[in-house]
Amino acid sequence: MKLELKHLAPYLPYQLMVWNEYSDRKEEMLSCGCSTVECFGRLKTVSDHYDYDEIKPILRPISDLTKDNYPEIWETYNLDLLDMDKFYNHENITSTCSYEFIEELHKHLFDTKGLIKTGVAIDFNSLK
Repeated sequence: MKLELKHLAPYLPYQLMVWNEYSDRKEEMLSCGCSTVECFGRLKTVSDHYDYDEIKPILRPISDLTKDNYPEIWETYNLDLLDMDKFYNHENITSTCSYEFIEELHKHLFDTKGLIKTGVAIDFNSLK
């Protein structure tokens, strides 16, 4: 799988960080187009452009969505009613959940398309 605009666009309003493969650093994504991504530069003054194959979005795996970590999401969307094991293992949860819930997941930078598993995104927890 290759990283595409459709993978990055849902995260644009939420200060998505990307890992720059060539400079080995993370940067904040400002915008994305058909073939390039614009990010803040090192000094946060000049922006840099990268091809999609030069960056990986930094996302949280769905398994991080626990009652302890995100009680407000858990309560708002009544996640006690879900079979969470099945939910965590679903590779594309966007086909089974409400638009509002998916937007909430995007707001918290959760990987809703299985991008971490396919290697085009980086697990947030691996950078700590």
